[in-house]
Amino acid sequence: MSRKQQIKDMDLKYAILVKLKNNLTCQKCDTVFPIEGGKIPELLDASHFIKRGYMLTRWSPKNVFAHCRDCHDLLEHNREAFEHWVVTEGIMKAEEIMTTRQRATQVWKGYLDPIEAEIDKQLVRLLPAFGVLKDDVLVEIYGRIAI
Repeated sequence: MSRKQQIKDMDLKYAILVKLKNNLTCQKCDTVFPIEGGKIPELLDASHFIKRGYMLTRWSPKNVFAHCRDCHDLLEHNREAFEHWVVTEGIMKAEEIMTTRQRATQVWKGYLDPIEAEIDKQLVRLLPAFGVLKDDVLVEIYGRIAI
């Protein structure tokens, strides 16, 4: 598998993980999005505070949040509001945000594999708690991805 495809697959799996870790609830407005028909809700997004192009924070729990589409759009288009929300919620301190933004963006060989293994491990642990079989979710929503 190419590195580009591996990153795409990891993004999809991590989005599911973020939603499940937050009990399918928007972290800003507390709207709950229940699983219907064994499907993970599509109206709940994995929202990145620091853009996904910054590879060292792309799959960081301090950087990715479960937000409904309305909150995601609001925060995505108002970086000041997003920064205020992150600081107010105690997720990161203002100085930590600046330090994190300044990190290098290059991904070196071997960096992705341990991160992907951890994402897979957490998904396998969390999916049954929501009454969802990992194979059903990954095949139905994302097709070919396997964990």
